[in-house]
Amino acid sequence: KAPLILIDLGVPRNVERSVTACGRVHLYDIDDLDDVTVGNRERRMLEADKAESLIAGEVDSFFHRLGEYEVAPVIRGLHERFETIRRHEMDRVKNRLDPETFESLDLVTRRIVRKILHQPAVAMRSSRHGDSRERMMDTVRELFIGGSIPGECDGSPDGRESGK
Repeated sequence: KAPLILIDLGVPRNVERSVTACGRVHLYDIDDLDDVTVGNRERRMLEADKAESLIAGEVDSFFHRLGEYEVAPVIRGLHERFETIRRHEMDRVKNRLDPETFESLDLVTRRIVRKILHQPAVAMRSSRHGDSRERMMDTVRELFIGGSIPGECDGSPDGRESGK
């Protein structure tokens, strides 16, 4: 048979402790319930601390991704700008080189552009959200993204402006 469980919530107590002597009766009173609730509260607090840590980590991760989205257009513009200049210069020498040399030079110049742009991209991605990031992105836009591409401003074959 299953044991009998008694919960005595009365003050003073309504059930005598001696009923547990037979071994088949379990008696719980208000003090026992208080012990259980204190233990449960402590476990809940530990779990709440874990949840807060998880939430804080996810919030940090979210803001990091948000920052990536914020700087992505500037980084993309920077890469596009440098790649346009690189392709323009490669087109200028294309007819002067044999195909194998041209392919080798094309590969080398792509690698150079990637290496040059790596650090600015890392710096923008890792910068803190706010004024300093905005200043950094504005500076990159002003210095590298805006303006015309050499050789395209006036159509001169060597990239220099003619007679200006």
